[in-house]
Amino acid sequence: SLVVLMKVQEGNALFMADAGEMAERRVEEYLNGEQIDIYQVAHHGSANGTNTEDFIETIRPKMAVISCGYKNSYNHPHKETIERLTQTSSAVMILRTDESGRISIKID
Repeated sequence: SLVVLMKVQEGNALFMADAGEMAERRVEEYLNGEQIDIYQVAHHGSANGTNTEDFIETIRPKMAVISCGYKNSYNHPHKETIERLTQTSSAVMILRTDESGRISIKID
């Protein structure tokens, strides 16, 4: 999967696509403790092999965006992923396409 870190003067955003644990470790190394403002949650919020507790604690996202279909057959996002996000040390805002539809974020 293609992982993208977007940096602008106002902040940053991390797009993880379907990257797994190995990619998470490499991203952690690259970020070297840098906090993420907007985190596009990997693999539609899956709890299997992505979105690990260590990774979420390391990036400490301020906002998490989960892209998943309404009543999808995979039951994304998984309850475990939501729990990991809400239990991070930072107060994370979670936005979900299955609840809100299309999500647009404008950075000025």
